Order: sequence, then C-alpha cells, then structure tokens
Amino acid sequence: KTTLTKLLNGLLRPASGTVRMAGLDTREVPTSAIAAHCATLFQNPDYQLCKDTVLDEVTVSLRHSAGAGDPAAGAEEVLRRIQLWRFRRLSPYMLSQGQQRRLGVAALLAYDCQVLVCDEPTYAQDRGRTAAIMDALQREVVERGLTLILSTHDRALAQDYADILYELKEGSLYEVA
Repeated sequence: KTTLTKLLNGLLRPASGTVRMAGLDTREVPTSAIAAHCATLFQNPDYQLCKDTVLDEVTVSLRHSAGAGDPAAGAEEVLRRIQLWRFRRLSPYMLSQGQQRRLGVAALLAYDCQVLVCDEPTYAQDRGRTAAIMDALQREVVERGLTLILSTHDRALAQDYADILYELKEGSLYEVA
C-alpha cells in the first residue's frame, strides 16, 4: 500500500501502465507538478517533518496555499482542531509518534490542493483521536471539494468513512462490493 501511495504522488514511477493524479500522467511530469495538486501523508512522520516547531510545520503549508489569509491564524485553527495547539512551540521531534502523526495530518489539512493521499493517518491514535482525525479530513473533503485517498489496515474505519473501498491483494487492486 505504501508503494501504491508513492505511485500516486509521483515518488515512484510505474514500470508499466499509467498512473494519473489530477489528470497528470505521473511518468511524464515532475513530482513537483503532482505536488501542486496532491498532498501526501507518509506512513512514517519523520519523512515529512522539516521545521523547528510544531507551529512552523503547519504554517509552511499555509504559506504555500493560495488565498490562505493569515498563516498564523490558520495554523492555530488547524492545530486546535487536531488537538496540538498546546505543543505549538515544541520541536516536532519532541512529540510522541501519535502526536507526530497528527501533526502530519494538520500540515496536510493546511495545504492547498485537490487530492489528499493518506498512508495510515490514524496509526498510533486512540479511538477519540482517530475520530478527530477522520472528522477533520472528512470536513476538508466536504468543504473544499477534495478527494481523499486513504490507506489503512482498519477495515471498519474504511467502511465508516470511504465512499469506495478497494483491497490490495498480491499486488492487484480490487473494488470491494
């Protein structure tokens, strides 16, 4: 599933066939062109943490968003929604793995794009935080008209939130009826 996520965001190129993201053939355009339309939450939060503070991690996404308004105010709103505001001055590396996962989701929510690709967004979360993450993602989908592609091992979670379910078996993708 992580390979599929990387194929969708252009970090891997398909050996055969075509993968399209936001109408772009991922073999023919640079990854930066895909990133203009697609935000990715990696399975390992360490792959995307790049700023000195939790607040800066979210603010950088807002600074790249068209018409985002005041990045500081937007970052506060996103961090409060994902329950990380009190950690805003800490280094992302001082957070627990579950908190880092939520920080990655917060940065994703702040990014101006058309598609959100999330690899295990609720990993290391309790039931309440899982619901908060999924509700925040679902809210963005509805309010901004986004597409959410979510990979998870949690079938119940997928059934609760997905419009269309696919199962990856032995390298092939099957729609679940």
